[in-house]
Amino acid sequence: MRRGHYADVRARGEIADAAVIVLLARLEPEAFHAHTRITNPMPPTIGYGVLLEMTVTSFDRPAAWLGRRGWKVLHTVGSIYLWGTFLVAFLGRALRMPGYWLAVAVAIAAMGVRVVAWWRGRGPGRRLRDRGSRSSSGLGRALSRAAPGPRPGMLGVSVVCG
Repeated sequence: MRRGHYADVRARGEIADAAVIVLLARLEPEAFHAHTRITNPMPPTIGYGVLLEMTVTSFDRPAAWLGRRGWKVLHTVGSIYLWGTFLVAFLGRALRMPGYWLAVAVAIAAMGVRVVAWWRGRGPGRRLRDRGSRSSSGLGRALSRAAPGPRPGMLGVSVVCG
């Protein structure tokens, strides 16, 4: 499955999820507020924005526009933010409903796997592995085709890159 296709499928799922949340808030406001009164709505709202940015930059052209370093920062920080949001939500529920402790354990294990992968990637020979893996990926090809120099940025302002 191509990365862009996965991002498209995931984005459609998240849009459907957001639509159901808005629909519940409109059709059953009492039930909606009873379930959300004890939580802060800002972290999940920011999470949807982060997820949207990550989805958009999962396609080759926006990824090339953002640049390799920007893409890596956005996806690393974004995934950590989303992980933290889920962990806090699951932990809050687990304190009231013991069935959620499994979700807390899975979230912690997922971050453990990510930390181990990051740590192993810092070892000797990392540059050789990175060079080979990036050249074969769609993102690597898109970023290598991106011409250095001025290009339009936000609000039409030229940004000098490269």
